[in-house]
Amino acid sequence: MSFTANPMMNAIATKLAWLGTKQATISQNLANANTPGYRAREVAAPDFAKLLQKKDNAARALKVASLRQTSDKHLKIGGEAEGLFDIKVDDRKPVDSKLSGNNVILEEQMIDMAQTQLDYATMINLYRRHVGLLKTAIGKQG
Repeated sequence: MSFTANPMMNAIATKLAWLGTKQATISQNLANANTPGYRAREVAAPDFAKLLQKKDNAARALKVASLRQTSDKHLKIGGEAEGLFDIKVDDRKPVDSKLSGNNVILEEQMIDMAQTQLDYATMINLYRRHVGLLKTAIGKQG
């Protein structure tokens, strides 16, 4: 029996994959904070009940989001979590945009990053405790 057959582990893996995608999107926004015309992106919170109903999502959620290969000289690093979550462009009103057309607000991105880190730490702690319960159930110490 694999860990992904356990509903709790499956939920944790899916949430961690979502948090990873969210962190990558925040990093992209921060990297393009001074790029003219860049529109901030955000990861929509998924409906986890629907995600967990699909059988193949457990394996996909455990993989790291793939990097985009823009040259044949780049190493190919795979992952299938990229298409698992919706990433939407943030359409702010012109009042919130800079003269360059960029709408990245650094303070908001830093707050989102801190919250994502806290959520990630919470999920890792939940994972550790669940593994501890499973070890106790099978009679192993540690």
